[in-house]
Amino acid sequence: MSILISIICKSRRPELWKSFYNQFKTDKVDFEIIFIGPFLPKEKLSENCKFIHSFVKPSQCDEIGIRYSSGKYICIFADDLISKTSDPLNIFKNEIETNNYNEQILINPKAKSHGDSLNKPLKDFNYLYVPWAPLFRRSILEKINSFDSRFIAVLHDTDLYLRMLQHGCKIFDSEVEFVEETRKKFETSIFQEYAARDRSQLTKMWFVNKKFSLKINQKNKIYSRENILNISYKPKGKWRFSNYYAFLFFNSKIIRGFLKILKFDFPIFHKFYYNHKENFFIKIFARAIKKIFY
Repeated sequence: MSILISIICKSRRPELWKSFYNQFKTDKVDFEIIFIGPFLPKEKLSENCKFIHSFVKPSQCDEIGIRYSSGKYICIFADDLISKTSDPLNIFKNEIETNNYNEQILINPKAKSHGDSLNKPLKDFNYLYVPWAPLFRRSILEKINSFDSRFIAVLHDTDLYLRMLQHGCKIFDSEVEFVEETRKKFETSIFQEYAARDRSQLTKMWFVNKKFSLKINQKNKIYSRENILNISYKPKGKWRFSNYYAFLFFNSKIIRGFLKILKFDFPIFHKFYYNHKENFFIKIFARAIKKIFY
């Protein structure tokens, strides 16, 4: 029996993988889960799970997951998602059949992040309803390519889904519902670290004179097959280390805290920069910091 659904999950928190798997576990749907990340599993994974050991940037991990997956349908989820729906994959399967396996349909789950719905038209995108982590047919990627390598950590999926909508895909609202887990106090996320930078990339691609347009002809920069597991494609962000142990060292809590001081990565400095960013010397200093650390 061929695999129907592949779930892609980039993660550096293997302690969450067992509960992540259990919420999807079913004997009604043929599925697989592919975990990609720098840290080894803490316990043996189920037969229909794969672990790909890689320490490349997050956006590249999703690309790796797609390339190593086998399902006719693909969905990309965060490791801290909690399903509020029992047997979600069986519901997805029924919704796929309801839509006659239509390549043009994006099956979009309901989702809330910290109490806010993610299923609504977005003001920044001219009130376009952009799907959130939809289930999509693999064959769509033959028409639009996959992820753009110019993103570091976030919004690469938004760019992908925008290109799907541009291709003519339609959204089907699923009955499956997820919530994002509230993070521990003081625990930063890759979204917090890279949203501004990757949002700038998204803006360059989809906005003209600060106005969003789905009519822009996109020429995305695709990943090749060379060293995709071992070396982050530029821009790399903090995933610039090609040596695994160097990656672990520079991402340890002590070193990250020390680098945070060197980067002046505190609200008081952020505010000072934004209030004086047109100053010649501030520009030079900011460029130096960016060159050294980013």
